[in-house]
Amino acid sequence: MQRLFNFITSMRIAFVFVLIFIIGLAVGTYIENLYGFESAAAIVYFTRWFEFVIFLLVFMLIVQIIRFKFYKISKWNLFLLHMSFIVFFVGATLTRFYGFESNVVLKYGEIADKATTKVAHLAIKNIDTNESFFYPLYLNALVNKNLEWDIPFSSSSLHVI
Repeated sequence: MQRLFNFITSMRIAFVFVLIFIIGLAVGTYIENLYGFESAAAIVYFTRWFEFVIFLLVFMLIVQIIRFKFYKISKWNLFLLHMSFIVFFVGATLTRFYGFESNVVLKYGEIADKATTKVAHLAIKNIDTNESFFYPLYLNALVNKNLEWDIPFSSSSLHVI
């Protein structure tokens, strides 16, 4: 088991995942330039394999910090370098799951309570319980997604096709 762990967290495997990450970013950027953000998000940025690669990179960085004892005072520069990448990936992950891009147009002195997003959303509200469901729809020409959900509300469930 230790041998498998050492192989999975080796520098060679880390390098392979860094290359996969860089190639994924390059492909995503290329698709975004040709077909727009929604296509790039559906094909690269918001996919499970891309999230898995980011998770493995963070895991490998933490293992390297512990394995090579970068937390010691004499190696503080390497510790800061590795921690900066961890903070970068954690920030990107938080933005991916909890952030959104929007526009608010205001004239001087105006107040707004609504914003427009680039991505269309499916919004469903249960009037009886005041529960809401929002799901981003990355509608694009390249990916034909199955738009079907089971939405569990506290009093009942809803099947959307």
